[in-house]
Amino acid sequence: MSELIDNSKFRKEKLKELILKLHSGENPVKVRQELIQTLKQIPYGEVVEVEHT
Repeated sequence: MSELIDNSKFRKEKLKELILKLHSGENPVKVRQELIQTLKQIPYGEVVEVEHT
């Protein structure tokens, strides 16, 4: 059931947070790792349109 929950609002807020961290001078490597971890949580079907046959 959790795969049906729309987390796009949370992800947008997380992306804004990461961008602000970069602008405030936080270590880019650390921010990049946090971005990668966030992206790994996005289901494949939400990033790439999956054809259902």
